[in-house]
Amino acid sequence: MGEAIEAYKVDLGKYHKILLTELKSDEKQQLFSENVLQEHKNRIIRAKSEGNIENIIEVLLSLRVNALQISPELRRNLVTELIRNDIFLIAQNQSCKFLIDLI
Repeated sequence: MGEAIEAYKVDLGKYHKILLTELKSDEKQQLFSENVLQEHKNRIIRAKSEGNIENIIEVLLSLRVNALQISPELRRNLVTELIRNDIFLIAQNQSCKFLIDLI
């Protein structure tokens, strides 16, 4: 009976770790919600139009930090969302001029 209880404790510990990992992944997935991406897009457009390099750097660093917080297997989804939201106006302008100007 004692061995069975110990085995259950080990299994529960494993499940607990899995659930914690999944919860953290869900929280990190939510870092880039539609609203957050739209806000970043608006801030970077505004900063570029004002010529405010510090704000451009701030937005790009924020994107980078949030991207690094996402688990590696979800980063492809992040790139897909960045493309879908056209954060660098590539589809809208049908060119990379906006992005090249930022660089």
